[in-house]
Amino acid sequence: MFDACIHKFRTHFPILGTKLPNGRPLIYLDNAATSQLPLPVISAMTEHWTHHNANVHRGIHHLAEQADATYHRARQVLADSLHVNFKEIIFTSGSTEGLNLLASSLAPTLVSPGDEILITIQEHHSNWLPWQGFCQEHGISLGVLGLSPHREAFHKELERRLHPKVKILALAHITNVLGEERDIAFISRLAHTYGTKVIIDGAQTLLHRTVNLRSWDCDAFVASAHKAFGPTGIGVLFIKSSLMEAMPPYQLGGGMVEEVSLGKSFFKHPPERFEAGTPNIIGAIGFAAAVDFMRSEIGDGATKYEHYLSSEMLKRLRSIPGLHLCPVPEHSAGIFSFTVDGIHPHDIATCLNEDGIAIRAGHHCAQPLMKALKTPSTARISLAPYNTLEELDKLEESLRRLQQTFR
Repeated sequence: MFDACIHKFRTHFPILGTKLPNGRPLIYLDNAATSQLPLPVISAMTEHWTHHNANVHRGIHHLAEQADATYHRARQVLADSLHVNFKEIIFTSGSTEGLNLLASSLAPTLVSPGDEILITIQEHHSNWLPWQGFCQEHGISLGVLGLSPHREAFHKELERRLHPKVKILALAHITNVLGEERDIAFISRLAHTYGTKVIIDGAQTLLHRTVNLRSWDCDAFVASAHKAFGPTGIGVLFIKSSLMEAMPPYQLGGGMVEEVSLGKSFFKHPPERFEAGTPNIIGAIGFAAAVDFMRSEIGDGATKYEHYLSSEMLKRLRSIPGLHLCPVPEHSAGIFSFTVDGIHPHDIATCLNEDGIAIRAGHHCAQPLMKALKTPSTARISLAPYNTLEELDKLEESLRRLQQTFR
């Protein structure tokens, strides 16, 4: 029932027509690592490079004014898509930089010795290491919530662990190994009753869900363009304006300062205060183009299709003897991790690559979770709206053939 729409949608992504050196057609199932770029994003970036390339801020010649306007439009597009004010949007190099910025500049304004920061066992290293480092440096307690694939159990554990000394709760909206989707609006309401600020790692979010940060009422949110049809090297950081004003700069340099003198320097107001140096102009343009593309090409039907494709993926994986799925959460977003008896995950990925199938294998920058799952690594499949049922059939066929080979 989705065939015609998906075929049309796939025409926007020329890379999906790639043939590998062995002649196999590419089947791309590594979207949680990076998604592919559609033609409108490639065209928007090419148009800027070809006709409008210049630096932004303070330029008074024609190209500089064009670049400035396009860059500021990109910030507005991101703000509109997230339902926030454009002054609350900071461009970063990606989710990792956004989380490091928060740990370096926001955390010191909120947390003191004797307080606690809370994360979960499922967090990507990017949402683990900055908080661990801050806590070790400042003598802060770092609490870790355990593995709870069922939403109600997770909420109960969270409520048990929250108290007025927990100043920050940092967690992923959609986790990158199990694909668990969390109810951020509920979590924010619960955390705020204790005065806890909520920071959301949305690296896996934008590809799968529309976002209304006002409705979620989280205090900060990060995301990366390259996981949502955009280019690498650009991300977005939202921080509530009430928190931004008290934050010191994360980096120092041009573009973020109002006045420099021997005695004292004065910094700009947010968001410019947190964007030192020449920004990734072309990345911001590509990010905005990706958001525009998703608005025009992906609607409610895409969510229904993702649920359909995910359920079909689960059926196939569960039918393969010796294949062990990691816990499948109650609310999932098209990410599946698994092991196969007698076959190392790296060998699974290598053999599937021979059949043209791209998946991920390893610890997925989530080593604490791997320890909780009692495995050093897994194979991971991650879906996008351009994947098809036929691709899942070929994946199942390859996995069954692989299992027979290693028997």
